[in-house]
This record gives sequence, structure tokens and C-alpha cells, in this order.
Amino acid sequence: MFRLAFPTSGGTLGTPEPNQSNPRTFTLDPWLIAALIVGLVVRVQAAMRSHLWFDEIYTLWVARRPFRELIATVAADVHPPLHYLMVSAWRALGGENDVYLKTLSILAGLATIYITFAIGRELFSRTTGAGAAFLLALHPAHVAFSQESRSYATLFMLLAASQWCAWCWVERGGKRYGFGFVLAAAAALYTHYLAAPVLACTALWGLWALMDRDEATRIRPWIGLHLLVALLFAPQLPTVWTQAARLRHDRWVQSPLLDNFTNLLRLLAYSRTAAILPLLGLAALPVLRRGARPAGVLLWMASLVPATLLFVLANRGTGVFVERYMLFGLPAWCVLLAAGAAGLRWAWLRAASIALLLLVAARGLFLHEPQVEAARLTRLESYLAAHVRSGDVVVHADAHSLLFARHYGLDPGVHLIYLRTPGLPYYEGNLVIPDAWRIGPHELEALRSSGRRWWAVDTRYGFVRADAETTDLALAAGARVWTIDRATVWGGQGAGADSAAH
Repeated sequence: MFRLAFPTSGGTLGTPEPNQSNPRTFTLDPWLIAALIVGLVVRVQAAMRSHLWFDEIYTLWVARRPFRELIATVAADVHPPLHYLMVSAWRALGGENDVYLKTLSILAGLATIYITFAIGRELFSRTTGAGAAFLLALHPAHVAFSQESRSYATLFMLLAASQWCAWCWVERGGKRYGFGFVLAAAAALYTHYLAAPVLACTALWGLWALMDRDEATRIRPWIGLHLLVALLFAPQLPTVWTQAARLRHDRWVQSPLLDNFTNLLRLLAYSRTAAILPLLGLAALPVLRRGARPAGVLLWMASLVPATLLFVLANRGTGVFVERYMLFGLPAWCVLLAAGAAGLRWAWLRAASIALLLLVAARGLFLHEPQVEAARLTRLESYLAAHVRSGDVVVHADAHSLLFARHYGLDPGVHLIYLRTPGLPYYEGNLVIPDAWRIGPHELEALRSSGRRWWAVDTRYGFVRADAETTDLALAAGARVWTIDRATVWGGQGAGADSAAH
């Protein structure tokens, strides 16, 4: 058996485990090992099923740049720099193979499964920890995020670590828990700004918990920990201010509807609408049990409470709410579900509830499709690779298909993007598309009248619908030669003569 220096205790619910006599160590649990193996297998399998998509390619292209240029480029976007620096270091170590790049997120996802087990065991019981670890290992959304070369898997890991340290500090105190909280919280903020509302809710929970325990003398040190986090993040604040103004100017997300919030609940419920209400009820049980209430409140404050707050703010025009980005509370959510099931009164009901949860999770994962955009663009490029000749020009109406074609180079064409206006919004890759790849109406007309063989491409994956550009390209090219869902190819100057329309 392995022994690791992780804190644990008997937990809020259940009897202490045999190996919990020493609160500073615990045995690496066989159920945890099994959950990690399952998590690794399904994430690697998912990583091997598709190419990178637009946001992943964009991240990689930024990460290729020298340090100073990378920092300047990220500052001109709307994100903090930590994940880009991590990808830069990762590619320097092992190259740019798709699956290798995704292993950075796979490792973060596995670490989150580990931390989720630790949270469930620390706050409740070994059974809760094991159940939560499996629920997260099989959750389709977490599998998707933790094999995707983006910042979210790292964000989930750091937020879960900050919650775990926050609980341990409030429960027992100790410099190492305070240091762990400060480090994890600051790193989370440098990974994604969505960490801010979650950390704010965690801070409020700490104040409530300390007052509820009649430990008002510890409120000042608790506030001090958050001031240290703010101090570490202070150098980024001028950039945040500039980025916030850019986000307000180039607003790409509409105010959410109630359907959007319902869809968030559906995603949490393993993509099963019928499971929303039962799972919400199960997650509420820890809050309703007196002995488990502090732990339950923390987990709600780390999951649905900040997501609900962001929904309200977005409806007031002061925030952004996109369902899949609100899943930062997945680890806490899985612990709530496992704790709700493990705390049921009858043993047969506990076992049946946990088994049903795992069945729903496995079913959701089985039905989960590969990354849709990458799969569609792979089909598009397969068509172009079979028909585009060396020297042909391929003009794109959107940046997503352009970056995919330029990154993989599966066909020998010269790929350009057609823009009626010179610039693109920041969220459509404006910072990584050089002027040499852009053409306007005059260049399009010159290409049309040149007699040169060329192609036009439009896909519907960006946040800006390129309707005007698509219309111009369709009129200039004339013949539609291939189409699938959300992707169309036209052949200009005889390019489609040897292509059968689909």
C-alpha cells in the first residue's frame, strides 16, 4: 500500500476509517486507483478520437510565441496568461502532437479526480470520496474538458484544491493549508477569471462557518489569506481592466434565457433532463443534515451558487453566462451527489442510489460524441484533400475552418480568409491571423476574374455568422460542390468540374 502526505479526518458523516488514526496521512485507496484508471482510459480514448478544434489551435499558436510576445498577445485577448505559458512549456518538452498536447489537460483531470476523492473523504466518508471520484471520472463534461487543450481542466483542478484547503484550514487551521489555499486560489485566477466568483463564494462560506463555530478570532486570518491572494493577483489587474473594456465592446454572448440555465442543469445531470430534479434533491440532502451542513454549504457555494449568480449578472448586462463554462463546480457537484446517496438511511437504498448514479454517468459518457467542430472540419478537409490541386486558392468565410486548414495542411491549397471589413473580433482569432492571409472585396473580384482555379468554404462554428461574406463567396464561385451540416464548399473557375455535388 502507498502512503501519501494528504490530510484527512473521520469526516462529518460516518465512522472514521481504520487508517484515519493519523490525520496527516491516508492509504492510497484501491477504489481511488480504480477511478483513476477508468478516468485515464476514457480520457485518452476521447483524446484520440478527434483533431484539435479552433480554440485549441488558437491556444497552441499563441503558445508558440516567445515569452514577451506571448504575454502581450494574451493581454490583447480576454484571458489570463498561466495556461498559455503551461502549453508553451509543454510543447517545448514534447512537441505538438495532438494527443500529447491534450495530456496536459488529462493530467489535470486525473489530479482533479484525486482531489475530489480527498474532498469527499475529508468532508464526509470514504464511501463518499470513492463515489465522487467515479462520478467525476465518468462525467461526460469533465471527460471532454480534461482531454481538451484549454484552460478549463486546470481551472477545475485548482478550484477544487482551493476548496479542499479552505475546508482544512477552517476545520483545523495550519500554515500549510493556508499556504495551499493562497497558492491554488491565485493560480486559479491566473488561469481563468471565472475563478473570481467561485473564490468570492468560498470566502463568504468561510466567514459563515467561522461565525457558526463561534471562532470570530479566526475571521481576521481568514480575511488575511484572501488579501494575500489579491496581492499575488494585483500585477494582473491593469490588464484585467483593459480586457474588461474589450469584452464589453466586442460582446459575443447574448443575455441568457431560463432555457440556458436549464441546459446547465442538464449538463450537470449527465445530459439527462429527467435526472435534473432527482439529482438536485440528492445534492440538497447534505445541506439538510445538521452534521453535514457546513460541508454541504461549502460545496453548493463552490458549484451552483456562483453559476446562478453569474446567470443573474449576465441578465443584467454585467457578466457572461455560457452553460459549458459554468461547469467549474463539477468536482463539488459530484461530491454532493455521492454524499447525498451515501447518507441515505437504508443500506440497500444507499447501494441502489450509488449504482444508479454510476449507471447514468456511464450512459451519458457512452452517448457522448467526439468534439463536433473538429469532426466536421476533418470531413471538410478530407474532401478538400481529395480535390484541391497544388496552387489552388481556398477562400474561407470564417476563421474556424481557416485555422484548421492552415494548422493541419491536409490539402495543397493556399488558404485565405475573405473579410468585408479589415478586422476580426478578438474571439475569432484576430491576433493570430496575419494580414497576408486576408483578402477583401477587391481581391475577391480579382481572383474571380483571373481565371485561376479556386474554392470557397463556409462553416457555421464561429460566434459571428459570416452571412455577408458567405453570400459574396457563393455568388463569386457559382457552383456549390459539397455540403454537410454547417459546412459548404463552392468551386470557382471550374474547380467543381471534377467534383460531384453532395
